[in-house]
Amino acid sequence: MENFNKTKGFIPGVPHHIYFRSFDRGLIFYTSSDYLVYFTFITTVARHYGVTLMELSIMPDHVHAFARSRKSMDMKLFLFQTERRFAMEYNSAIGRTGRLFETSPGHAPKLNDKKIRTCLAYLFNNQVEKKIVSRAELTRWNFMAFAVSDHPFSEPIRLEFASRTLRRAMKLVKYFRSQDKPLGYMTLLSLYSNLSQTEKEQLTDYIIATYNCLDYDSIIRYYGSYEKMLTAVNSNTGSEFDIIESFDTSSDAPFFRMAEVVSKINGLEDVKKVMTLSPDRKVKLANKLILIPGVTSRHISKFLHMSIADR
Repeated sequence: MENFNKTKGFIPGVPHHIYFRSFDRGLIFYTSSDYLVYFTFITTVARHYGVTLMELSIMPDHVHAFARSRKSMDMKLFLFQTERRFAMEYNSAIGRTGRLFETSPGHAPKLNDKKIRTCLAYLFNNQVEKKIVSRAELTRWNFMAFAVSDHPFSEPIRLEFASRTLRRAMKLVKYFRSQDKPLGYMTLLSLYSNLSQTEKEQLTDYIIATYNCLDYDSIIRYYGSYEKMLTAVNSNTGSEFDIIESFDTSSDAPFFRMAEVVSKINGLEDVKKVMTLSPDRKVKLANKLILIPGVTSRHISKFLHMSIADR
C-alpha cells in the first residue's frame, strides 16, 4: 500500500494532471495490445471509483492523465488500483514480478482555465513532441480523434458484410464491457485471432470506442468547439511547470521499429518479454538493434531495460 499512502493532496472537483512514469525509465508499452489492455483497465477502474477522465495520453514509458474526482480518496483508490491491477495482468503475461510504475505518481491541480488549456495542449502533443506523429489527432493513444469519431483510424464496420470472426469478437468486447471487466492479454489474443489486418484495425477502434469514458464535452468546452480545440492544440504544444518530469527531445519513433524487428528476428511473439531475457541474450539482441537506422544506445537501454554505455 506504499503508493496508496503517498498519493496525497488531491483537491475534490479540481482537474489534476497525473503522471505515471515507468519504474526504471524503461519501456512498458511495446505493442498495441499493451496500450489496449491498459486503456481498458484504467477506464474500467475510473468508472468504478467515479473518477472523471478528461484526457489520457499513453507513451512508451509513461502515461499522462487529466482527471478529477468528487473525493480525494476516490482518486487515490483509482490510481492505486489501476497500477496494481494492470501490473498483475502484465506480469502474468510475461512471467515477471514487481511494480511497473514508480511508487508515487506525479500530480498537480489546475486551478484556472488558462492552466487547464495549457496542460491539455501539453498532453495532447506528447506524441508530437516525441516525433511519433506530426499532428496531435494522428495518434490513437491520446484518444483525441475519438471525440468526433468511433473509428478514426479504420474503415467503418458494416455488420452485414463483416466476417463471422469479427462479429463474434465485437460481441465479446461488448459483453466484457457490460460486465465492467477489462480485456486481458489472453482475451485480446483470442479476439484478434484469424482477423485480417483491416479487421484488426477495425476491432482496435471498436474496443477503444466501447470502453472510452473520456469526458470530451468538458475539455471541448474550454475551447468552444472541437475544431477550435484542434487548431489551438496544433498551434501551441503547451507546457507543464508543476510536475517534475524528465524529458528529452529525441524521437520515440525508433521504439516501434525495434518492436517490429524483435518480433521477426528474436522469436518473441510477445515483444515485452525482452524485459525478462538473460543479460547475455539482451547483449546479443542489442548488437542487432543498434544496426536499425535512428536507434541509439538510449533507445536500446530503455527498450531492453539494461544499462548501456553511451556510444
